[in-house]
Amino acid sequence: MKKAQIKRAKRLLRETKYDGKPVVILDATDIATIAIFTKVTAAKLRSIGMKVDVQKTDWATLTTRWASREPADKGGWNMFHTFWAAPVMYDPTRIVFSGDPEKGWFGWPNDPELEKLRQAYTASSELKEKMAIAKKVQDRIFSTAAFAPLGQFYLPVAYRKNVKGLVRSPVQFYWNIEIDKKK
Repeated sequence: MKKAQIKRAKRLLRETKYDGKPVVILDATDIATIAIFTKVTAAKLRSIGMKVDVQKTDWATLTTRWASREPADKGGWNMFHTFWAAPVMYDPTRIVFSGDPEKGWFGWPNDPELEKLRQAYTASSELKEKMAIAKKVQDRIFSTAAFAPLGQFYLPVAYRKNVKGLVRSPVQFYWNIEIDKKK
């Protein structure tokens, strides 16, 4: 990841003739990781001169609002944070990497070049070629900024010896858990 360049970002924002409309960020305050990302993003956007409207909500409400294609000033949004389990991020054909505004991920980027790369990845049967195309997909995503991968992190999970039924996976599900009273 690149180091933040606040002075350059301010200059680029001026060059775009930003109209001062607030950037609406949906903030799922019931998910701590997302709420922290939102605080940092809002502060960075404000530091370059953007007006920011952080709309606090819970995750369930956010996931209903993200389907809205209304403009931000009419109940829509400009951005939200989320995270994906690592296995989803390995494969350039996953929806998170889509450049198809009709079938892709919320935000609906329209990027035919990205779609061509994804199709080439699917059509290839050679590992080295697939790896080269996957790198081009990453480069394209970073250059267009339709998505902004912020990095990797691990959610800490503690396991007691007497708890049974936990499945160790990228996403924790707390179903069918029981306490072994013998331990």
